[in-house]
Amino acid sequence: MQQPEPHRRLRQIIWFFARIFIALTFVPILRLQVKNWRLVPRKGGVLLLANHTTFFDPILVSWATQRRTHGVGTDQILRVPIFGKIVPWLSVISFAKGMKDRAAMTKIGHRIQDGGVVLIFPEGNRSWTGRIQPIKESTGRLAKRLDCPVVCCQVTTAYYHWPRWASYPRLVPIKIEFLPPRRYPAEMSDAEVTADIVQQIAVDPNTVPLPKWSWGFRLAWGLPAFLWACPTCFVLGGIDRVDNSRIGCRECGAVWRVDMACRLHAENAATDTTVDLAYYGILEHFGACPVADPGRFTRDGEVLSCAHARIELVHCGVTEPEVLGEGTMTLYDDRLVFSAIQETGSFTLSYGDVQAVLMQIGSRLQARTAEMNYQLKPSSYGISLWEHFLSAHVRRYRQGASDAS
Repeated sequence: MQQPEPHRRLRQIIWFFARIFIALTFVPILRLQVKNWRLVPRKGGVLLLANHTTFFDPILVSWATQRRTHGVGTDQILRVPIFGKIVPWLSVISFAKGMKDRAAMTKIGHRIQDGGVVLIFPEGNRSWTGRIQPIKESTGRLAKRLDCPVVCCQVTTAYYHWPRWASYPRLVPIKIEFLPPRRYPAEMSDAEVTADIVQQIAVDPNTVPLPKWSWGFRLAWGLPAFLWACPTCFVLGGIDRVDNSRIGCRECGAVWRVDMACRLHAENAATDTTVDLAYYGILEHFGACPVADPGRFTRDGEVLSCAHARIELVHCGVTEPEVLGEGTMTLYDDRLVFSAIQETGSFTLSYGDVQAVLMQIGSRLQARTAEMNYQLKPSSYGISLWEHFLSAHVRRYRQGASDAS
């Protein structure tokens, strides 16, 4: 989804006033605390890399550098009403998430050559748990190819301020720390550079202390949709919200109280844990090939099914997606089948055609092929579960195809 590049001088003027607006609004409201911002070179091209936990990260990290920063964000931002029209004027470089976007890479190179600061969140997505997500080796390749200082940044407490799964933000000061700039020599492999970047920007959510003067409400809202299975008995969809600060499993009766640091305090036979550990415990239990019903999967290959779902087609340059139909959606071990209840008929998407499974802004689940971008809206279990199951089986299918070749 490309838009014409706004005039460079006008972008600079708009960025100047945007910085003033951020200083008067976001900075005091979010109680931003910045450490070592002087480590960012004052002149010349700089590649800035940071971990990504909240929607505010691009705004706050850019402001904290004290330099005009060119952010890199998903093209889906352009589909957000009003805000999507403003984004190109704020020096944001849009790219096709999950795809190879050579036009975006070219723009990044030009901004660096012009002496600008380019901000990239190499995870590609906001973290659900505060823990850094896998980063592709292409990040290390890009850092080497640009041949400029690379500054890494840790956003340490933003996860506490507004976890991605939470329905409401909390009043927690956001802390940002910049690390010394580095240059990566050509003899370092892409994997080595990427590993070094991961080590610098990684934040362990279980070791970050909760800042003083932190407060929040409705701490459990949104968590049942994210913990798509019980951390104790592992029944799918078993977690419900008991009250504003507690969640419980309707199957085994386990109950946890959620605190400001995203810890889960057991109130009966369950054990204390954290949202981070509970989630990864669920992933480990279901393994690399998660299925809803092992017997049904063995019999006919059915992974997960939803009696009522909607499938839409996202068009470039169009805010509202095109509705293709509503009906039953079923994941198999090699394909997604959508059986419409309308006259549109059935639809089958082979995993061999899927190039990326994405969780976009607003928790929108998308499956991208080379030509199409499908948006899936199941009514049961929740988007987080469907995203994990679909991603896992697409990866498994690709691996099988790669091994066969």
